[in-house]
Amino acid sequence: MTLTWFNSFDRLFVPLLKEVPKHAVAHSHQLLLRGGYIWQAGSGLYALLPMANRVVQRLQSLVRAELNAIGSQECVLPAITDKHLWQQSGRWQEAGDELFRLEDRKGAAYCLAATHEETVTALVSSLVSSHRSLPLYLYQMQPKYRDEMRPRYGLLRCREFMMKDMYTFDSSEQDARATYAKVVECYQRILQRLGVPFAKVQADTGLIGGSLSHEFQIKAEIGEDELIFCDTCNQAANIEKIDGLIDACPHASPSPSTSPRPPSASCSWTTSKGIEVGHAFLLGTKYSTVFDAAFLDADSQRQDIHMGCYGLGLTRMLSAVAEAQHDAEGLIWPIAMAPFVVSIASVGRMNTFKDEKCRALYEVLNSRPELSDLIVLDTRDMSPRHKLANSRMVGIPFTVLVGDWFDSEHLEVYARTSHDKQDMSVEEFVSLLSSPALHNTSQIGYA
Repeated sequence: MTLTWFNSFDRLFVPLLKEVPKHAVAHSHQLLLRGGYIWQAGSGLYALLPMANRVVQRLQSLVRAELNAIGSQECVLPAITDKHLWQQSGRWQEAGDELFRLEDRKGAAYCLAATHEETVTALVSSLVSSHRSLPLYLYQMQPKYRDEMRPRYGLLRCREFMMKDMYTFDSSEQDARATYAKVVECYQRILQRLGVPFAKVQADTGLIGGSLSHEFQIKAEIGEDELIFCDTCNQAANIEKIDGLIDACPHASPSPSTSPRPPSASCSWTTSKGIEVGHAFLLGTKYSTVFDAAFLDADSQRQDIHMGCYGLGLTRMLSAVAEAQHDAEGLIWPIAMAPFVVSIASVGRMNTFKDEKCRALYEVLNSRPELSDLIVLDTRDMSPRHKLANSRMVGIPFTVLVGDWFDSEHLEVYARTSHDKQDMSVEEFVSLLSSPALHNTSQIGYA
């Protein structure tokens, strides 16, 4: 078997740092820098190194699979948008200083689109005219840009970031609400597969607009959003939308107060900090009316298209998960987004026996479809203690030590969530790694 460069730590570019950079405050920022995942190129600007790129690619694959399953189609829209489209929607004036604006050599004005409502609505207005073309769900994954006044916390608040944005087009408000519910459920499945503590909360529609909005928040102490939960009514909201929470609580009594206190003695409220990683908006006809996005219904009557838009911050999700799941030793990646699932580490000086055993085990594991390209060899000349420590720092879910004692009935396996060694056969280990439950959540301990 011929191993390519990314399958071996001997060649993989993972520049570990011995000390925490002084400017890094957030745990996720510290761990991603120390673990060789990112490199700071400037204020709010980061390079994604090979390990981080693998994590983002795995997130993209997960998101793509879930979105395609509900009938969405991937496209690519231009990052640069003509000024007149944003003027037409009114957002050129409303967007403020966070919008990157530029001119070409002829003086024509453009912006680096933070979202693409204008572009995609103009596209649909031009190309869709019949009810037979609806519903239509389009999404893309591309870098976005924001002129942050105070970039901070690494990938959590930066000037360039990777985002998945999706736009839906329906023939009626009823259908648009059904689509909204479908996408919200899809987002919940994605976050459930990551196994991180998250919440769907009512949110303000803000600059994007619309009649209904929910955020998807990963709970973390460093989060900049304050979330309020009614444990009695099973409702939650961003504090900015506290009135909506009061209205949604069936036990609540009307109250003009906007202080974060339960409106009724029957309600039990708790608070938490959160990092927003996703947002859903029911737009109605806000953009379709402006851009004349309409269709002819079955009776040949002209109707405005009803829209929704949905975002997921992919690089922000990387940092948010790192913030939510780590310990003193390093990162703890969920199976669904780990750069590698298993590190096969040789113990002692490399010899023909250990080389053959490492490669044979690699081949067995890598041949499994769910593990393909997720196994890495570690044959570096360092102690097993250092190899384990490195594997734990970068968050690899399982490490297998291969020494002179190795045979197919006695693997020495260490899970990232435990310090205990587990002895098992290759067959038992393959069975554990192939468990659907393991790949649907972040549970990486032993059954």
